[in-house]
Amino acid sequence: MAYKTNLLALNTAIEAARAGEYGRSIHQMHIAVDQLSITAQNNAASAEKLTDTAESLMQQAGDISSILKAFRLERAASTSN
Repeated sequence: MAYKTNLLALNTAIEAARAGEYGRSIHQMHIAVDQLSITAQNNAASAEKLTDTAESLMQQAGDISSILKAFRLERAASTSN
């Protein structure tokens, strides 16, 4: 999405330059699309960080589950003796 938005921003900048004086509104559109591109890139980076955090939390939950399982087995073994 960010790549396509960057291409759109570049295209609007070219069209604004071609239009000269009449390209002011196109230039304003270019600015808006450029800002949208930056927002899209930031959102993509945030989503990647959230994914990494979620994966880390799942790994930690798995580790805790393994520790609890080992504790229960150890406790069961010690109470049966």
